[in-house]
Amino acid sequence: DLQGLSGLRALHLHDNRLQSLPAGLFEGLASLERLRLDGNLLPGLPEGILAGLGRLSSLRLDGNRLTSLPPSLLSGAPNLQRLDLSGNRLESLPPGLFAGVAGLSELNLEGNPGAPFALVMRLARMDAEPWAPGPASVQARVAEGAPFALSAEVLADGAELSPESASVPAGALAGPPLQAEPTGPGAARLSLSGMPQVPQGQCGDVQDGMHPCFRGLSVEAGPPLVLFKPPPGTTDEPPMPTLSANGERASIPLDELFSPSEAGDQLSYEAESDRPDLVSVRILDDALLLLVANEDGAEGTAVVTVTATDQDGQSASLSFSVTVEFAPQRLLRSWRLEWMRGLQDAAQ
Repeated sequence: DLQGLSGLRALHLHDNRLQSLPAGLFEGLASLERLRLDGNLLPGLPEGILAGLGRLSSLRLDGNRLTSLPPSLLSGAPNLQRLDLSGNRLESLPPGLFAGVAGLSELNLEGNPGAPFALVMRLARMDAEPWAPGPASVQARVAEGAPFALSAEVLADGAELSPESASVPAGALAGPPLQAEPTGPGAARLSLSGMPQVPQGQCGDVQDGMHPCFRGLSVEAGPPLVLFKPPPGTTDEPPMPTLSANGERASIPLDELFSPSEAGDQLSYEAESDRPDLVSVRILDDALLLLVANEDGAEGTAVVTVTATDQDGQSASLSFSVTVEFAPQRLLRSWRLEWMRGLQDAAQ
């Protein structure tokens, strides 16, 4: 119980073999500046454990057994400057982890299975879907938030940019917008170039001031952003095949289901069945979708989803139902249809 310690500025709980922390443990410690929880056995942290620690500047969580972090872990400590998460069991960082923390100068994530953790800087269209007509408003985004300021040049093919660089400020999830104006018909492609290096100089306070130091991170560019190009088109009348539960097969030409948005584009395909035990699917080399019913006599309906992707990464999906009937029942139904047709012919 830490109630009544509102003036506490430093709290050291390291090397105590702690296996959990009670929710709200640090409530009321509004003056806390330094917190050490390193060298314990913590597998996780309660949501909001740092809530209200607006003056916290240094947090050590290294040498624990953390496998994940709450996405809002740092939201209660916006003035954090030093964070040590090294020597844990983290494989990924949650979205929004660094959002709102603009003054971070030291971060250590080394010694985790996911290190170096890649911060992926991606371009995204803000004002409409990527394939909508131009002009387009575009911004750079980092899912985890930027622990330090990021900036990169934007290369444009088929568009004019203003400005010609993208950035994400420290503590932000996204940066200021860029305007992309198409220079002609067809697609425009924007890609990031000259990605920033992770600051890894001398860590700590030295005579000439603070040297930012971020360990266990890397910065990568996301895939190019394709603008003004629709995804592949899909047919308005998807098939509804019926197969016999004796291993019957059927093939469907994929060019009857999809069409490229631009002439000359090559499409690649993927297919899956929500009930592969009932209907299995496979894409053949000659752009045919092969459907194979089970041989166990099982009846039912499976939903098959096919995705077509063009050379620019634009994709479209189409789902349809495949009915599987037990073979004798299907033969009986066919016989009944023929019998009814015969009666109609005789009546005429």
